[in-house]
Amino acid sequence: MHKAIAEEMEETEESTPLLEDRPGVKIRTVKRLITVEPIFVLYMLAYSPTVSITDQFVLAEMQHRLNASPVDANGTLTCNVNKSSHEYIMQQEAQSDASRWMIMYNAIGIAPSILVTALLGPYTDKGGRKIAILLPIIGSILRCVVTIIMMAFKLPIQLLFLATFMEGIFGSVSTLLMASFAYIADISTKEQRAFRILVLESSLCVGIILSNIAMGYMIKMTGFMYPFIVIITLYIVCFIYGIFLQETVSKSPHARLFTTANIKNSFMVLIKKEETNRRWKLLLCLFALFMINIVDLGDIDPTAYTLLDSPLCFTPVLIGYFTALNYLLKSVEGAITMKLFYRYLRDTGTMVLGCISAMSFYVTFAFAETRALAFICK
Repeated sequence: MHKAIAEEMEETEESTPLLEDRPGVKIRTVKRLITVEPIFVLYMLAYSPTVSITDQFVLAEMQHRLNASPVDANGTLTCNVNKSSHEYIMQQEAQSDASRWMIMYNAIGIAPSILVTALLGPYTDKGGRKIAILLPIIGSILRCVVTIIMMAFKLPIQLLFLATFMEGIFGSVSTLLMASFAYIADISTKEQRAFRILVLESSLCVGIILSNIAMGYMIKMTGFMYPFIVIITLYIVCFIYGIFLQETVSKSPHARLFTTANIKNSFMVLIKKEETNRRWKLLLCLFALFMINIVDLGDIDPTAYTLLDSPLCFTPVLIGYFTALNYLLKSVEGAITMKLFYRYLRDTGTMVLGCISAMSFYVTFAFAETRALAFICK
């Protein structure tokens, strides 16, 4: 056994890339016994259900304010299907208020995280990857602490703005994604990289599916606060593991975080002229990615409130299954599509096919009036 471990360490040292394509990054030889994959999976395992839980909690609060629809002791939302009743009208108003509230909530969290990611991105090439991995975990722990305190003592819901802002200034999920994939690139060769990312995404998909289903049952049985206690526990385990994570980058004595050079380096790729004239293609791809993400991320809250509204009247358990199915099908269908069609359609054709598939979902989901049809749309 000791011999096998020694051989694995030796293999790791031999396969550590020199990264000629990333000048200025000095890579250290690390052992594979403690690596970044468990951190990434644990973090996303905790982070994924918070979106759905927060949506349901905010809607419950808006309904409580307007006396739109009662919420039982377990936090289960009820659903009024009589469209001519006063309760139904109040329920629609509560959903409208919750949607506007979530727009502000998401903006307060996303805005600082973009700036932090832009600062930490170039810094990690000289200052190390661990800081960009640990900071988002700290921010998420603080977010959960504020949320739990607010729920336990029935404090104003506006404290959630503070919670999401605290998570944002520590980088949030975007910074962790950036640092995790950079870490994997540091410890793998070009031949190993694709396989390691595939294994990472597969294990991540399984974790997200199980966590969303479990949280749906927890909301039904215990309400909204105890799921956040489970989530913060996962974050703490993730942070403790991260402390022992080995650094892959040799820290430069000239590494500085809060400098204009870091931000400049982040955007230099967009403005720097090249002989190959690829800049306009990069800008076009980034614009397409931006537009797709607006739709993909922007539909989370409206989809949740549509499921909770009549005539679908989803319960927290069904929301969990719906979210889990969403992640499962995205992973499976994505792999099948790439395998079957990429050879003939290449990048552009595969992207167009994906957009057509997404449009088909939104059109059919808009007219779904039964739970079965809502699941089939996915």
